[in-house]
Amino acid sequence: MALIKCPECGKDVSTAADVCPHCGYPIKKESKVKPEEKPNENYPKPKNTAWVEKWKSKAKATRWKWTLLFLGSLVLLAVFIILLCTDKEVTSYGTYSKTVWIIMVGISSFIAFIMFTLWLVALITIRVRARQYDGYTVLVYVSFNHCLVVEDEVQDSGFVNRFLYGQLPNKKQVWVNISAWDGSVKMGIGKEGDEKNLI
Repeated sequence: MALIKCPECGKDVSTAADVCPHCGYPIKKESKVKPEEKPNENYPKPKNTAWVEKWKSKAKATRWKWTLLFLGSLVLLAVFIILLCTDKEVTSYGTYSKTVWIIMVGISSFIAFIMFTLWLVALITIRVRARQYDGYTVLVYVSFNHCLVVEDEVQDSGFVNRFLYGQLPNKKQVWVNISAWDGSVKMGIGKEGDEKNLI
């Protein structure tokens, strides 16, 4: 048993007393105070981040795929231009075969233009962004079809979706905002629109 000063009157009071005998001020006993309960922290441990390389490889392969499609459309266009220029055969139908090649050059030019546009979009927008929250890795695969991946598990995806949502293994919400113009990414945890965490 020890003596302490009463916070109210400043006189000596025993630690065993419930109230100060001089002024009646309640004296808290440490034995009556319950220890704070710790929150449950039995969450899964973060995975090894080696799985991020799989998504980076996927982004690289997708960019190569669109590059090859664009180059293929150029080769097709070149073939029809060569056929148009080298066709000197005159048939009983007159210039029938040249008309066919002109139409095919027009169609392949249109296809090449579309492939060029998609190729540029792929080069500009297809990317992988990753960061860690509470030790867990959150990855965003930005492509024509976006994916939000948490610890190698796809949690949300969408075609030109602006916002994607997921949940960390410790139950915290994670959100992603993808710009439709340049594919830039904002991400954070907690309240939607909290832009303190940018990548």
